[in-house]
Amino acid sequence: MRKQTAAKIMALVAISGFSSYWLGIPNVGFILNPNASSIDEALGQLSRAESTQTPNDMINFLLITKSQLPESGPVRWWSPEKANFESIQAELDDLINRARNISSLDLGDELHNSEMYAIHKQIEAIQETLVAL
Repeated sequence: MRKQTAAKIMALVAISGFSSYWLGIPNVGFILNPNASSIDEALGQLSRAESTQTPNDMINFLLITKSQLPESGPVRWWSPEKANFESIQAELDDLINRARNISSLDLGDELHNSEMYAIHKQIEAIQETLVAL
């Protein structure tokens, strides 16, 4: 009888420990990065901006991205100096200005195409910085 009770208690402790461990993992991630949901939304907008073919659509997606990202602070809690939201916001401002500059060009224009390619590559680099969370 004592062995059965001890076995039940051990099983209960093991199950509750296992459950609390797995339930706690997402919470630890949220505590380390409370901006996770807004960053996920911003990543979605960046993905849309990266795949768009017109500067005006790109500008709209980049403006939405800017509003969803924090204006300051490190991207990660162990972040190096250059991976902060101030620099990302500045990069987004630069991309918006570059897209505005080419918005009057024809879609088939060589300058338009090369600049859109360069902007897409810079958006991809920002995404990689944010995904590294």
